[in-house]
Amino acid sequence: MFMLFGTDDDEDDKFLVQSEEDDIFEYELIGVTVHTGTADGGHYYSFIRDKLHKAESGQDKWYMYM
Repeated sequence: MFMLFGTDDDEDDKFLVQSEEDDIFEYELIGVTVHTGTADGGHYYSFIRDKLHKAESGQDKWYMYM
C-alpha cells in the first residue's frame, strides 16, 4: 500500500509517495489517463504535459487527447 502526498512547494505536478516500509519517492506528473463509463464499456481520454512549450503564464501546457 502506498500513500500519496502533494509537496510543500508551489508546483502542483510533484507528489511524494510513502510505502509501508517508510521509503519515500518523489514523482513528477507528466500524464493522466481517465476512463468514463462502466466496466462493460466507456471511453478513455488522457491529459499529457508539454514541458518544452510554456503557456504565457510560464506554466507547462497540458493537452487533452480523446
